[in-house]
Amino acid sequence: MIDQITPEEAVLADLPSFVDLENLDARGIDANFWRVDESRDHDADIMRGEILADQALAYCRLHSNPTLIGFTLRSIVFNGRMGPLECGFIGRIATAAAVGSHN
Repeated sequence: MIDQITPEEAVLADLPSFVDLENLDARGIDANFWRVDESRDHDADIMRGEILADQALAYCRLHSNPTLIGFTLRSIVFNGRMGPLECGFIGRIATAAAVGSHN
């Protein structure tokens, strides 16, 4: 017999790797939606931030729900770090929003 998973489990199973649900509560806001370590290579970290944004956008498109972007941006602010990773992520999200606004 094939194990069946619920739709809720499927949504959680394919979250991007930077989401840490260890402290997830019923509202979802105590989880850390931006758990990423810097490499100390400025250019590589910007590129990695952009790649992580692409993963987040793909996830949101797949599930027709942009909530992950909001939770991730909230975690970035609450984590209190604005380095190249975060700049790459936010820049890519902003570009996607600008391009989407012209459709």
